[in-house]
Amino acid sequence: MDERIRLPQDQTVGDLTPAELLGKYWQASHTPEEDVVALQELVAEILHDEAKAVEEGAEEAEEMEVKEESRKPITMDVPAK
Repeated sequence: MDERIRLPQDQTVGDLTPAELLGKYWQASHTPEEDVVALQELVAEILHDEAKAVEEGAEEAEEMEVKEESRKPITMDVPAK
């Protein structure tokens, strides 16, 4: 498949969300509209679940850092005599 589409001149690939990029891909590959609708719904669900997992992972990592900090021994510099 060597299908190509042009983006508007003021738009770059980096400006598009993953779902929008997939929409462009499906447009270029001539995917039937009813399939695109079903696929976009699936993509939305996957991206939502992924974002939720990343958010939960970040919260867990933060909690672990707090626990690690509380385990570190307390040290004090004592001036030499």
